[in-house]
Amino acid sequence: MSANWDRARAVADAVLYEGYLLYPYRGSSRKNQSRWQFGVLGPQRAADTDIGEDDTLSAQVLVRSGGAASLSGVVRFLQLQHRAAERDVGAGCFERVDELTTASTSWLSWDEAVEREIPIDNVSVTSLPRTLDISVPAGTDIEMLDGGRLVRTRRALHGQLDICAEPDGDLLRLSFEVRNTAAPAADKDEAIASSMIGTH
Repeated sequence: MSANWDRARAVADAVLYEGYLLYPYRGSSRKNQSRWQFGVLGPQRAADTDIGEDDTLSAQVLVRSGGAASLSGVVRFLQLQHRAAERDVGAGCFERVDELTTASTSWLSWDEAVEREIPIDNVSVTSLPRTLDISVPAGTDIEMLDGGRLVRTRRALHGQLDICAEPDGDLLRLSFEVRNTAAPAADKDEAIASSMIGTH
């Protein structure tokens, strides 16, 4: 979009991937079994039951609007993707293992993340307030390897973005609220799997 946009995005990327790609984590390390992350929006009531984070994130900005104005941008977050390593035991059957070793490398069963981006395209300020849907489908991908395979699974994510505007002196106050609307989770693993991670 612009040089300023590119610079802002570079900073946002660092925040988005904090806890996922910036450090050489080991799954056996106790401190790495529960990742700390900015902007995690848990499913409904996850924070109340102490199995996840709050479901809402909000921000306000002041802008100087000259005449008819519109908003463009993105809501970005990570979708948790579980990578399961499975060993080929013959006859078309596979066995889940903590680590799968091939001729060239080793693969651990581990949590990865997929970047998601929801566009906000030319929303007229005069049309506010507006509620935009956030929906990311579930998915499963299988990668075949020598001696086994990697099975990557993702849970569906559901949320909404509320945008409103109100005058503030000679400026315009824009309010943004992102909410995870996923159904309540049964435990911590289910809560993080249905969370929007690193939301901004």
